[in-house]
Amino acid sequence: MKKIVVKGLAWVSVPFLWIGETAVLLFGRKLTEEECKTAKRLRVKSPEKVRVLCLGRGNAVGGVTLHRGIALFRRRDIGGDHTLDAYLKHELVHVGQYERLGGRAAFLQEYYDQIFGYVWQVRGEGKGRSHGLSCDFFLGYINAPLEIEARKLSGTRIPRYDC
Repeated sequence: MKKIVVKGLAWVSVPFLWIGETAVLLFGRKLTEEECKTAKRLRVKSPEKVRVLCLGRGNAVGGVTLHRGIALFRRRDIGGDHTLDAYLKHELVHVGQYERLGGRAAFLQEYYDQIFGYVWQVRGEGKGRSHGLSCDFFLGYINAPLEIEARKLSGTRIPRYDC
């Protein structure tokens, strides 16, 4: 049952991801020469295809990878001390994961499977202790092997979240 839900969610998400990626590819900037070198070190095969769009104002940074498009969000309303450079590295690791896993649908299916695997374990199968739905998803996110790899290679830390 979990595999059906995860696969369906991944396929439903692909068009939305594609729309977001298209916007970043249209309005984002190319990686600098130095960023391309960093991307190669972080296992990105085609850094010349990556675009970055930085949105918002503030000191804290968050990001999302949309296949070859990276959106970085500067925010005032959240805590955090990561720099744009650190988050760009983190998101570049995800670009490499998209490439390695075979694109949008394959990446999303694996990513969701890892996150929902934890949630399913504590909620669906009743084998673990639930911490509340939002905390279960956050704990699934921080324990997902793809996120662990991104934090390890980029040097970013687990974001703060009160559970």
